[in-house]
Amino acid sequence: SNKKLRGRSGRQGDVGESKFFVALNDSLMRLFGSEKIAGIMNTLGMKDDMPIEHSWLNKTIERAQKKVEQYHYSSRKQILEFDDVLDKQRNTIYSLREDILQNSCEKRLVLGFDFLIKPYCQENTQNLKLVAKNPVLIENLNTLFKDLLLKDSLMLRFNDMLQNNAPTASLSELLKEMYLDKKASIEPDIFNQVLQMIMLRTLDSKWMEHLHFMDNLREGIGLRAYGQRNPLTEYKIEGFDAYQELLYGFYKEISQFIFRVEIVEKPIEEHDTITIKAKKKSKKKSKKKHKR
Repeated sequence: SNKKLRGRSGRQGDVGESKFFVALNDSLMRLFGSEKIAGIMNTLGMKDDMPIEHSWLNKTIERAQKKVEQYHYSSRKQILEFDDVLDKQRNTIYSLREDILQNSCEKRLVLGFDFLIKPYCQENTQNLKLVAKNPVLIENLNTLFKDLLLKDSLMLRFNDMLQNNAPTASLSELLKEMYLDKKASIEPDIFNQVLQMIMLRTLDSKWMEHLHFMDNLREGIGLRAYGQRNPLTEYKIEGFDAYQELLYGFYKEISQFIFRVEIVEKPIEEHDTITIKAKKKSKKKSKKKHKR
């Protein structure tokens, strides 16, 4: 604005007065009242290159500048509010990734078992009695545990839990038992390295997919205003749902992978040893020729 320009000149020590020029075809004047002023000029028969100096004109320009500043301020504010939604999710993901790098993989995975069970169990439900009455929840739980539990004995225990209205916490305990069995079958150092690698790769892949979805969501979210809905509120709701799906998919995928992983030592193949010996012989022959 004009005041900022005057202040900058004053701080630089410039002596004198300030004078600003603006044309009627300037973008600022075209948006706010240039047609009215042009009509007055035509009525009075004034030339196009004739300067106009009047207090009313100065006030008109100042009002136009204030409207433009308010518009840009509201735009920046809205952009910041949209960015805050994704920024909170980003901080949580980075915290999760930092824990994985700091060898807290097992702690995060165990918490993930509880996260996998939570969508199927209503809040404040201590046992599976209410869950057993809902056929949709039972079907989804069966699908989840069939994907994760590879042992028939554990699946039988899972079915018994549903029939006997066992505590909901026992479902995550079943997954922890499966995890501990797999962990005991592999050397600790190798298992920890594999678990960390799986978690990092899966998290990075899921996060990139989530960012792509949020970008697409933000491009078209403004159209919700035509349906008398607040675009920011809609963005928050759908962004939160997508973030929950990200975490659910992350924990489910690493659980499936870690329950199925097998460490196999690859033996040295016979043709590999032959080529090594052949190379050694050729070196000896070349040395003898060199001596002669």
